[in-house]
Amino acid sequence: HITLTAIHTYDHHEQGIKISGGDDITVTNTVSRSNDQHGVQILNTNAVALTNNTLHDNVQSGTVVTNTPSVTMRNNLLTANGAFALSTDSASLRTLVSNFNDLTSPSQQVAQIGSTTHPSLSDWQAASAQDDRSVSVDPQYTNTYQLNEGSLVIDAGTTTSAPSSDIDGNIRPRGNNVDIGAFESSFSATANVLYADAQNGSDSTGDGSLSAPFKTITKALSNVLSGTTQAIYLSGTFPEQVTIRADHSGSSAVPLKITTAPQNANGSLAIVTGSDLRSTAFSLTSASYITLESIEIRDVTASAIQLSNSRNITVTRSVIHDADNAAVNASESTDVTLTNNKIYDNGTSASENGHGGFILTNRSKRAVIINNTLFDLRSSAGTAAGIVLTTTSDSSRIENNIIVNADRFYVTDTTSLASST
Repeated sequence: HITLTAIHTYDHHEQGIKISGGDDITVTNTVSRSNDQHGVQILNTNAVALTNNTLHDNVQSGTVVTNTPSVTMRNNLLTANGAFALSTDSASLRTLVSNFNDLTSPSQQVAQIGSTTHPSLSDWQAASAQDDRSVSVDPQYTNTYQLNEGSLVIDAGTTTSAPSSDIDGNIRPRGNNVDIGAFESSFSATANVLYADAQNGSDSTGDGSLSAPFKTITKALSNVLSGTTQAIYLSGTFPEQVTIRADHSGSSAVPLKITTAPQNANGSLAIVTGSDLRSTAFSLTSASYITLESIEIRDVTASAIQLSNSRNITVTRSVIHDADNAAVNASESTDVTLTNNKIYDNGTSASENGHGGFILTNRSKRAVIINNTLFDLRSSAGTAAGIVLTTTSDSSRIENNIIVNADRFYVTDTTSLASST
């Protein structure tokens, strides 16, 4: 029953903190950085809680867990560590609870389970069923490891088990929510986030805040500051066609994420539905750095998501079903990433050789299609294609997808794949 708090440990030849043996250990409000091995090593212990710590730039991992049940990790910055942000064995993973963290790796090795590497946050989420509310972003440290204004981890934590003050004794939270990491910032992320609530919002009187949300996604998009607005949070069911243009784009430093709000009813996904609209749900034209995450899209009479001349578009952890054509149809679009989505019952009006899953055509290059599940895709002639690449859609990765009751995938014309499994 030991608590370690408000410690700054750095430049050690081994770990910053090593926990070996014992029971009910808590580490909170601690900075462990630039050590020759791990920020925190946990082994042969029972019930360890890591909350609001900054584990940065350690030569090996931010945290490594071995033979330790009941480890809980919340509100931790595990950033720029040489090997992994987080490494755990399979036995410890079974009782691990990890969420609201920031996990990054300069070597594209965010996490490890046993000897298996998971290069991205989405890969780790799919393999571990953990960190569904975590992020993988540059926290924008000051030279004392506090958070600069505009950091994406400000207000991004959870109050659950969070200490009431930070490493310097400042009250937590100081903004609208708890920050991730040992230091609580005086800044707020509210100005960079918009809210839309289909049932309780108003496009005429709302201002896009949590307390006065807009009613439609379209209204929220009209208030986006390109390269500044970080997210649009959705609650409820939206019967609208959403058009995303170049002036709505994010940037490489601040991509725009459209996602389900944390407070959405019962933790369910926000829904975008075609309803009676004879159109797609999301249409992106000349847009860039847009992420659609944790959204259910259904009942549209065209492709659910249509991309045209767009780049750096991500669709992840979403459910897309009952679309009359493809889940995602990309034309002349580059660097499209489709990961950890569930796609089913699409392609109902597609003709022979119809497409119910993902289509990339007309020089849509460098797509990444990984860890998706596609099933029951059909056309008037039978099953529809799960994944289609045509017309020099080169240098794409297609890996670890499950395709059931649909054609596997087609690669036609002069298309070449970087990898396919």
